[in-house]
Amino acid sequence: FECQRNVTYGAGNDRLAVINNPDLNADNPSTKVGEYTDPNDEWSALVLDFGGPIDLSLYNQFTMKIWSPGLVPLKFKLEGGSSAPVEIDQTVANANSWQTYTVDFSGQANENHTRIAIFFNAGVSPGGEDIYYIDDLRMSRSAFTGCISHFESQAYSLKNWAYFANGSLENEAFEVIANPDMSGVNTSDSVGVFLEAADGADFAGMYADPEAPIALPNTNKTIRMKVWGPDATQMVMKLERPMGTAPNSGDIFADYTTAGQWQELTFDFSAIVPDDAQYERITLILGFGETPAADRTMYFDDIAIGDADCANVSAIDRDALVDLRVYPNPTQQRLTVESPRPLTRIEVHNLVGQRVRSVRLSHQTEVQLDLAGLDRGLYLLTGYSGDKLVARSKVMKE
Repeated sequence: FECQRNVTYGAGNDRLAVINNPDLNADNPSTKVGEYTDPNDEWSALVLDFGGPIDLSLYNQFTMKIWSPGLVPLKFKLEGGSSAPVEIDQTVANANSWQTYTVDFSGQANENHTRIAIFFNAGVSPGGEDIYYIDDLRMSRSAFTGCISHFESQAYSLKNWAYFANGSLENEAFEVIANPDMSGVNTSDSVGVFLEAADGADFAGMYADPEAPIALPNTNKTIRMKVWGPDATQMVMKLERPMGTAPNSGDIFADYTTAGQWQELTFDFSAIVPDDAQYERITLILGFGETPAADRTMYFDDIAIGDADCANVSAIDRDALVDLRVYPNPTQQRLTVESPRPLTRIEVHNLVGQRVRSVRLSHQTEVQLDLAGLDRGLYLLTGYSGDKLVARSKVMKE
């Protein structure tokens, strides 16, 4: 209730007001919440109208915070559309406090519903009007059990990586770039960059918090990842911030042995991760136990759980990259770049993944690019629409 509403409130909207949070604490630090006055009857509901079929293929976990005056039954109902209505019942766990409730709608992924109805004290005549406070209503994704990240689509691009113990590169922003070596086991379009500082610790790495927890199947507690590096070295993956009583995984090792080539590594967590454990953080140390003589660039891609294959995930969410038309090529200084799609940004990277130019655009299909000051050699040009990579090409600087 402090930002935009992405759905329309239907029934019950006249009984909903935005107020200051009456119980501001760590369970809900929001300053504004919704106040819903439930009528004195059994089946009044607050209805969220999505205006069309709700896509439950991926984001199928409905979560919300509720402050209830009593231990009452709750009912969450999918309705509207062409499918039969579905009801899921829960009960308020603790009264007079903020509690988060999660409703699993994954079983309705292939159905057609347009509304979510929320019943407070469902089926009970309360004898008077009751007031409930609500906040943070959202559709979330279920736990990761297959592909975690392939950097080809928004739904499977883990981008909130942050470095630690990485010396002068500690605050370097994480980047996704065009794959500089589309060969061997990795011919995908986009990859993540790992920059290791020469003045960092020998355990320098990065961590990320996916938007849903990572859940390893009990029958195959492994994670695979493709890596490209200039040197053979030892790699570490860790699963951290467990939900419940599971332990942190600690360092799980894999050896990268194919310097200058893509290699798929397997990290085996079976000795430490218990059944049904879920983790909210993944950590990488690419080059464990050593510090490079100079800053080192490595790439990683296709982080997948167990037997899952990122290459076959979310095909409809992958738009094929188009080629940029660049001329003259080779060029000594100025370059004309034409794109079949409007661009908001063009970036230039050298072959070790360092960004050497970045130009902001206003949805343009043609731009003059100045490469003055760059060393001779081959460069990768990538075009973006918003945060999405949509076009690329190569240019030779003379």
